Amino acid sequence: HTVNAFNRVALGELSHQIDVSDTAELGQLTSSFNRLTGRLNSLFGLTDRIYQATSLDEIIVFIYEEFNGILPIDWVSMLRMDISKQNMVVGHIHSRDEQLLKEGDVVSISHPVIQSVFNKEKVISFDNLREELKTSNGEDTFFRNLILMNMESLIVFPLSISGEERALLIFATHEKAAYKTSHREL
Repeated sequence: HTVNAFNRVALGELSHQIDVSDTAELGQLTSSFNRLTGRLNSLFGLTDRIYQATSLDEIIVFIYEEFNGILPIDWVSMLRMDISKQNMVVGHIHSRDEQLLKEGDVVSISHPVIQSVFNKEKVISFDNLREELKTSNGEDTFFRNLILMNMESLIVFPLSISGEERALLIFATHEKAAYKTSHREL
């Protein structure tokens, strides 16, 4: 049963799942297998859809839809560095929620959350957005509006566009402590 499942995935059937019938070691292995195939299927699906996209807005929608299988997502946006290299500008947003943020909104590069991502040059997440902003003295309209939209957790992926230009892909959700280590390793 399990060997057959591994063979099916090896042959390209990345969405194949195994019925979990045990909570012991084999059951844990089966659950891990199912999470792996779910992630692979989402990532390959996203890749296929990105190649079909005709705009960055479509790509953001695809990311929202495909990553929802592996990340808790209620809101996604891409921020790009502006010409002055002093601010990040909201370029694209997708959510099913009412928006308080809009394209063209600005976040200072000196904001503690933005600095944290750029200094570490790796994915970071915040389990309680409201508390994180209190401790970092990082209140501004962008993050305040995320809180007003009842977003509790945030995960930020740094992107390199070209040369020194930087961008951020930001996901937020209404769930507290939603993003785990495995999410930061995507």
